[in-house]
Amino acid sequence: GGGYNNGSVNEDLYDGVRLCQRGDVVVVTVNHRLNGFGYLYLAELGGPEFADSGNAGQLDLVLALRWVHDNIAEFGGDLGCVTIFGQSAGGAKCATLMAMPAARGLFHRVWTMSGQQVTGRTREHATADALNVLKALGLTPARIGEIKTVPMDQLMTAMRGGIWTPVVDGHALPRDPFSPDASPLSAEIPMVLGNTHDETRNLIGGSNPSLFALNWDALPAALAQNVKAFIGGLPPEKIVATYRELYPGYSASDVFFAATTAARARKGMVHESERRAQQGGPTWVYYVNWPSPADGGKWKSPHTIDIPLVFDNSEQSNYTRGSVEAQQLADAVSEALIAFARTGNPNTSRLPAWPRFELAKRPTMLFDTPPRVEDDPRGAERKLFAPIVYVQPGT
Repeated sequence: GGGYNNGSVNEDLYDGVRLCQRGDVVVVTVNHRLNGFGYLYLAELGGPEFADSGNAGQLDLVLALRWVHDNIAEFGGDLGCVTIFGQSAGGAKCATLMAMPAARGLFHRVWTMSGQQVTGRTREHATADALNVLKALGLTPARIGEIKTVPMDQLMTAMRGGIWTPVVDGHALPRDPFSPDASPLSAEIPMVLGNTHDETRNLIGGSNPSLFALNWDALPAALAQNVKAFIGGLPPEKIVATYRELYPGYSASDVFFAATTAARARKGMVHESERRAQQGGPTWVYYVNWPSPADGGKWKSPHTIDIPLVFDNSEQSNYTRGSVEAQQLADAVSEALIAFARTGNPNTSRLPAWPRFELAKRPTMLFDTPPRVEDDPRGAERKLFAPIVYVQPGT
């Protein structure tokens, strides 16, 4: 995770030892180049020498997968049964790998958590970002080669504020991963996609506590300010009226976080799951609905809450630490991942029957206590935002 900008697997939250102890699996966590070091696209300005610069971070992941292919048997692993999984930008990187020819054959299952990559950056957009970095460094395109000698701290300063996501460069990433359809490169690969019920309570609310004290008069402006790109021409007042009708017990802040989650955080997953279903690829969908008791319950089921569940590391997250219910849920979620890694199907005896996702009923696993399956959960919210053209964050 970390929006392609930051983050590291060198955190206790990503420790794979409990997964290894729970199931006969080998867990490999990988770091790779991030922000401009991984995604600064210089090919249009610098020529063949920089051909892969816009996807260097992704190609690091391909190298990691090649390492797994060549070496994992030494650790008891099966090079023919590799599952990639990631959360937030980590999930988006997995989705991107599904459309990269260089990664073909190096993984056999995909599990994404609150992270989708429907489209990549265009070359034009990415080149504009690169020109801004060169300008900040006092360089011209004619002097682009000098960027390799710029000290790291200066590079980091120049790249700050830029957009760093994979680029549809026609080479490493020849097409958008899930637009206008799911990449045929990975059609046969089993995939699990999931999100949490209240993604934006920390994604947006974590840096703006005032959003937890909104009143009805201020709500439309707050929606317009925070998710304008994701609601298109849909009037904020109509959004508010619809949510008040759907959920009469919600406060203004509850409506804000529910609507921003549906319009911004959930929409990409809806697109990807729909396009996988249209393709016929084996796909399962989930939401984490279990509300965290942390901080008096203000976060409910926020972004990142599925990480301690899938890794069976409930004691490593403030959202789940000390909760018996969280550990019960971690038992179920982590065993679903292990079953999926081994068989390509996430069903286990700890869960009710989890049907493959299809468009007629949209069956979805709700990870709660107890877990349950529901058809098209929050369907009215999905339909409200369905007409809005989706804009991939960072593109």
